[in-house]
Amino acid sequence: MNLTNLITEIGDDADLLARSDSWLAMERNRKARELEEISRELRALDLAQRIKGFLQQKNLVAVQQILRDADGEIQNILVKIMNLPDAMAILRSGHDTLDAVNAAGQMVGWQNDGYDLATSAALRN
Repeated sequence: MNLTNLITEIGDDADLLARSDSWLAMERNRKARELEEISRELRALDLAQRIKGFLQQKNLVAVQQILRDADGEIQNILVKIMNLPDAMAILRSGHDTLDAVNAAGQMVGWQNDGYDLATSAALRN
C-alpha cells in the first residue's frame, strides 16, 4: 500500500497521526484492555442467558438474597437456584425497604421471563 491509500484508509482518525508513538502505544494498550473487558462481559452475558434457559426449562429461578449480620448490616449477597415458590417466600421475608425493592425487581424480572407468579404463590400456600 502506498501512503495516500493509508491516509485515505485512516479517514476521520487522521488526527492520530499527530500523536506521539508512545501515546499511540499507550492508547492502543488501553483500548485492548477495554476490548478484553467487553469480551469477558459478553461471555458472561451469553453464559447467563444459557443458564437461565436451562433454569426456565426446569421451572427454577436464580434468587438474589441479601444476607445480614445480627445488627441488620449487609454482609453479603448470595445467589441461590431454587423453585419459584420457595424463592418468592424468601424474598417476601425481607426486613426493610432495600429487601422490598430487591424482591420487587426480581419478581418483575421473573414475570417478564414468563413465570406465573400467582400460580407459584398458590403452590407455596
